[in-house]
Amino acid sequence: MTTAPQRLGERPTLREDLDRALDLIAALTERVAVLESARDVDEQIDGAAPAALPPSWKPLKQAAAETGYSASGLRKIRAPQWWKYVAGRVWVDTATCPRKASV
Repeated sequence: MTTAPQRLGERPTLREDLDRALDLIAALTERVAVLESARDVDEQIDGAAPAALPPSWKPLKQAAAETGYSASGLRKIRAPQWWKYVAGRVWVDTATCPRKASV
């Protein structure tokens, strides 16, 4: 990009400002492409997403409503075969967890 010599107090022309802005946009577009390709590589390193839980596995509060226990009650009687902690949430297998007897 060539610019006209600037005298004291003279501003660049609109065309020069536009050329500078377009150059900056092109450079930033390249950087974004590089960062996105690096992110894609990182996702490939982590591997495939884990398999989804079967439909009988419910979040703790929903499982508590279905079984008749409170959420804290289910927490107290947890067992490894029907209790999982996945991605920051407690999941309960409603097919195998205990249920409160209805009166």
